[in-house]
Amino acid sequence: MKKTNVLHNVNWQNFALLVLRVCIGAIFLYAGWMKLTDMANVIGMFGQFGWPVPAFFAYLVAIVETVAGGLMILGILTRIDAVLLAAVMIVALITVHIPAGKWDAGIQLVITLLAGNLALTATGGGMWRVWSKDCPCS
Repeated sequence: MKKTNVLHNVNWQNFALLVLRVCIGAIFLYAGWMKLTDMANVIGMFGQFGWPVPAFFAYLVAIVETVAGGLMILGILTRIDAVLLAAVMIVALITVHIPAGKWDAGIQLVITLLAGNLALTATGGGMWRVWSKDCPCS
């Protein structure tokens, strides 16, 4: 009889992707919502970082984080959400965290979220999702 590794079971893989998707989505949903409820400070922060048109980019980041985070929790368009959120993390690394030159919890979180989003871009969100159609973007 062939021995099977229980951790390679498809249900465990789908469970792991669900946990990853919900955790990352919740972090971004919360961060985006906090930005949307305090846009004056967020615009000021983007201005301090030297961004051109800070109001536009502040709203763009806040909306992307909120919408993509919420959709990721539900498993809707997971790969697209993950690409958008990975892009936000890359820009945050390049413009904020790396220039600060500190290896603190902030940069560690950004790198971890980037890695998680890259994993979800490669794998999709698993079979446990609201959008159950076979879509290559989920």
